Amino acid sequence: MHGARKAYTVLKGMAHPNYKNGLETQKSKESRSEGHAELRRLESMMHDLGMTTAKRMPGRKPSAIAKMK
Repeated sequence: MHGARKAYTVLKGMAHPNYKNGLETQKSKESRSEGHAELRRLESMMHDLGMTTAKRMPGRKPSAIAKMK
């Protein structure tokens, strides 16, 4: 440890904020990604058709978007 941090004050295991708790199944992750990919596709179509001048969604593209092409 460094500085004033004591080994007993450091969060470990499930108490640590970066712990991947597994509350989301692989199927639900895929479903969420497919939903986000559909929104991206619709947004892209709106831009192509000139229906909007808004900025595109920020952030990383969902993994399901590669499967849709």
